[in-house]
Amino acid sequence: VILILVSISFVRIFNWFMKLATEPMFHTVKTHSNLKLGMKFFLVSEACLFFSIFWRYVNSFISEDQYSRRFPNNRGIRIELIDGFRVPIVNTAVLITSRFHATFGYHGLKARIKHYFKTRFLISILLRVFFVKLQYKEYLDAKYTIMTRIYRAVFFLGTRFHRAHVIIRVSFLL
Repeated sequence: VILILVSISFVRIFNWFMKLATEPMFHTVKTHSNLKLGMKFFLVSEACLFFSIFWRYVNSFISEDQYSRRFPNNRGIRIELIDGFRVPIVNTAVLITSRFHATFGYHGLKARIKHYFKTRFLISILLRVFFVKLQYKEYLDAKYTIMTRIYRAVFFLGTRFHRAHVIIRVSFLL
């Protein structure tokens, strides 16, 4: 029974992707411009979301409130922060390299070099999966939790949103 349900689900997902691939042929100019406008609004809302996360960090840093004034080490509690030149810098390098391979894969697709496209996109996907694994290691190495004051909460919120975006982009590549 479960195998039948899973098979039906895969068939439906495949059909949905096929309809999604052929749908742009039926768009009018107005629909196409509205889709572009919708994407622009989405990007602006994403920028506002990340700006609000980083603003919370800056606001807590300059706050006069006694609970966050000595930010990020509140109330004399010394918490060891993550070394920015270890896992975080490797994560940055991995994402930049992944983007590099995705871009060159796209250029290979435009030049109709299929093996180049497939190889570059596979490398890009593997690097993004590696990024998620490294970010998990970063969470394990952290000596603090999301409940340990505002700096840590902002750190976890920002990195989790970033990880979600990477996972979503990987799913788009697949």
